[in-house]
This record gives sequence, C-alpha cells and structure tokens, in this order.
Amino acid sequence: MKSELANANIVVVANQFNVSIFNLLWFIKNEVLREEDVIATESIFLPVTVQIGTVSCHLFIVPERLQITLKNPEQDRTPVAALSKMISKLPETPYVALGMNVIWQLSFDDGNEIGEFTRRNFVVPKHRLFSHFSDANARFGTYLSKNFDIFRLKLDIKPVTADGGTTKAEKLLLNFNFNLDVANCQDKAAAIRESLNKWPAIFGEAKNIVNLFDEQE
Repeated sequence: MKSELANANIVVVANQFNVSIFNLLWFIKNEVLREEDVIATESIFLPVTVQIGTVSCHLFIVPERLQITLKNPEQDRTPVAALSKMISKLPETPYVALGMNVIWQLSFDDGNEIGEFTRRNFVVPKHRLFSHFSDANARFGTYLSKNFDIFRLKLDIKPVTADGGTTKAEKLLLNFNFNLDVANCQDKAAAIRESLNKWPAIFGEAKNIVNLFDEQE
C-alpha cells in the first residue's frame, strides 16, 4: 500500500465576487501575484470567469466562489499568503464560508489487497449489515467528522476506480474538508485571513491521519 497526495485546495465562498475587476494588472498592482510567475497558457480572463496558473498554484474565480489549488502544498505556502493578500484587498465582499481541502489516495497492488484493507479497517464485526457484504469483491469506506480548532473537519473515505487510460486501478480516496462558516462574523475578511494562518496545522492533521494507515504496514 502506498499513500500519495492527490490535491490540496482552498475555497472561499461568497454571495458575489465581482469577477470583472480581476485582470492581470489588478493582481500585479495589488502585489497578489508577480508577473514573472504567471503561466500564460494556464490563464484566461473573462467577465464571469478567471483562471490563472502560476508556478505554485492555480487560481479559479467565478461569481459564487474563489478556489486556489496548491501545486506544492507542504513546502510552498506562497499561494496561501497570496490568497490572504487578495482577501485584504476585497474587504467589502460578502463572504460566506471558507473550506480547506486535502485529498490523499492510497494505492494497492491488486483488488484483493484493497478489499482486505477496507474490510479490516471499516467493517464493524458481527454487525448484521455487513453480513450482506461478505463477498471478496466487496469494498468499504466510512465518514467521520469532528471539530478541529475553529473548523469542522469532515473526512470521507471511499474506494474509487482511477482510469489511467489503458488501465484502471482501484484506490482508496481520503477527502479531508475543513470548513468554517463566516456569514455571521462582523469582519468576514479578517476572519478568513486569520483562519488561513492555520493552513500548516490543517495540512499536518490530514497527513497525520493518513500516516495511521501507513503504520499498519
């Protein structure tokens, strides 16, 4: 079994982003991005959609949300700082929520291994429900949630089939969502910026949980 980081992104939800104000000059003038870091082939500016690719992240903006995907989330925190700077320049935006997402996947040598692994970790022994899923081809997952700092952590673990083009492989997806509702905060922008400082702790919590599976090997 092998663990691998599949994706790490941060989503800011708002009642309305004024997408039309976002052009390359806006990002450079407000010192959110450096022109030399922008990848032209990964960027597009339209009245209702903005996509910007840089050496360290991919930024996507539509009227209802802003999403930044980190290309090297463990070592490079520059995109998180850039997002915080961007929020500081938009204090009047009606923010609703902040979501920090980390997705890991576990790969296995064959179908028998993932079947045995998910059965060992996610089946409740002697529960009548699982008597209906006793075949070797059965797969299992789980959903867990708890408070983590000021966030609500939701962890969805489920088997998926990854299409590699010529081959397909079964993997176990661990989708971590750390959610914060800021709709009732007096200073919504400040609440989001303060929460972004917790990214290292959030990423570390997700990685520590994934390591629990690695320790079984």
